[in-house]
Amino acid sequence: MLAAMFAIARKDLTLLVRDPGALVVLFLMPLIFILVMSFALSGLYTPRGAAVVIAVVDQDGGPFSAALVKSLAGSGGFDIVADGPGGKLDRAAAEKLVVAGKAQVALIIPASIGEAVQARMTGGGAASPDIVLVSDPALSPQVLTPVRGAVQSLAEQAAFRLAAPQGIDALFAHVQAGGASVPPGLADAVKQQLTGGMDKGVSLVTVKEALPAGIQRERRPNAVEQNVPAYTLFGIFFIAMRLASNIIDEKQLGTFRRLLAAPVGRATLLAGKLIAFVLINLVQVAILFAVGVLVLPHLGLPPMTLGAHPENLILVSLAVSLAATSFGLFLAAVARTEAQANGLGLILILVSSMLGGVMVPRFVMPAFMQHIGWISPHTWGLQAYQDVLMRDAGLAAILPDLGILLVFAAAFFAVAVWRFRWD
Repeated sequence: MLAAMFAIARKDLTLLVRDPGALVVLFLMPLIFILVMSFALSGLYTPRGAAVVIAVVDQDGGPFSAALVKSLAGSGGFDIVADGPGGKLDRAAAEKLVVAGKAQVALIIPASIGEAVQARMTGGGAASPDIVLVSDPALSPQVLTPVRGAVQSLAEQAAFRLAAPQGIDALFAHVQAGGASVPPGLADAVKQQLTGGMDKGVSLVTVKEALPAGIQRERRPNAVEQNVPAYTLFGIFFIAMRLASNIIDEKQLGTFRRLLAAPVGRATLLAGKLIAFVLINLVQVAILFAVGVLVLPHLGLPPMTLGAHPENLILVSLAVSLAATSFGLFLAAVARTEAQANGLGLILILVSSMLGGVMVPRFVMPAFMQHIGWISPHTWGLQAYQDVLMRDAGLAAILPDLGILLVFAAAFFAVAVWRFRWD
């Protein structure tokens, strides 16, 4: 019995060693996964953390705004951008940085807020104007909520530190000007009154959220609207591995050798395969989006909407499917065995997904990984889906993303035709 067990084990090890490509992939895959994820999430596990970039528009220009910006910069969690190519940022320029992904939020400090805060502390003014936090609709609430909380807290601190001493000075100056003496304990009572607003939950400043100009949404995208497009994209590329396996199986069965007798070229053969699996991908997209819209709300999850131009989802899905299916043809052309195709495909898909922001938001990655991410088709596919679903983008806005995806598709298909072997 033991001899039979060891004989079977020896046979399996021999088969594995005879396929060195699959053997390398087997050990390389977890190593690459560890390496990429460690770099991608490195900022989250440092004392400073992954800094959130805030584009600051200082319309006040007074002590309050200076104190708030200084506190944000000194907190260790934010990178402050206050200047652009033309000087100080205005709101339009800051919102462009947000839309372009160069800043996660724009902080709009309104004019005269410092004066309003001081007037309110002494009871002589109405509510101060709102501080506005502009963010991209695709920004995760797990990022936005802590940022808003930090801005609210630091703004309150700046307001009280600015207004309390001035209020005390003004009061004592008024009393002394009238020739009256100051009763014992009055100073402490005044300080307690002026600073007691914090303890009583009275806010001198308020922070409200807004979306960049041109994006008309009644609410911020929810978890379903964030995750359905991301993992639909992930699933589309996984079907590519099935396509590669299908082609390699047909090679091993001799199907392609029999096609040599027919007037069918490599490009024609691969194009036929591409059409079939593009259609499968489109069906998969339709099913996953239908589940998001029709099923998940009945399970207690938030509803999913399809944006202001849902027809553009068809174009995005088609471009993504062409890129993914061509990638499957590429795998089939460069791999000699099914094990190699599956191993190599898994590595490339996982790495591309991570670099493309499917698993980890790209802005938390180191700068060099964000730059590398532009060579991932997942980056452009996810961006296109988010443009339609979360930013209400029209056709003109997504054309660059579609164009890049079609370039990926053409490149993968060209390599597949070049490297394709009939057996």
